Amino acid sequence: GDDLYEHGQSIFDSWSFGRSMSVWIRLGREGESYSVEDISERFVQVVDPAFEPKERLARLHRAATQPEYADPPAKGYLATFAASLNDTQLASDLLGEAMTEQALLAYLAWLPVFDEVRQAPEFKPLLEKVGLVDYWRKTGWPDVCHAVGPSDFACD
Repeated sequence: GDDLYEHGQSIFDSWSFGRSMSVWIRLGREGESYSVEDISERFVQVVDPAFEPKERLARLHRAATQPEYADPPAKGYLATFAASLNDTQLASDLLGEAMTEQALLAYLAWLPVFDEVRQAPEFKPLLEKVGLVDYWRKTGWPDVCHAVGPSDFACD
């Protein structure tokens, strides 16, 4: 029981993914509550909380065009911060690229920080492009999305 939970927690906390996921969840629930220690070293120069939000957003836009942030996981990471700064277009673009290049990253779209992105017009075509809509039509819809008539759908 408790030993197994503590062991799992230590693995999660020692791995950079666990720390990143924790920040991403907090960004969607509490806004800008993170510290520089919470950020993957690779992204400190972009989203350090010491920068004013406007500066972070400018740095996010620059990073989105730089080769060192061109891999799908980096795009997903940047997308979460763009969404937290209310740049729905940049967040949607980066999330779309990340999901299209690496469909496994689709889980990011359901984080609370992407609530507004899920309502953007380009979100539904993205889900169709990565094959989720066809999959759901065959296997059943998840709790967060549902069919609307024979050819449309909606997501929360």
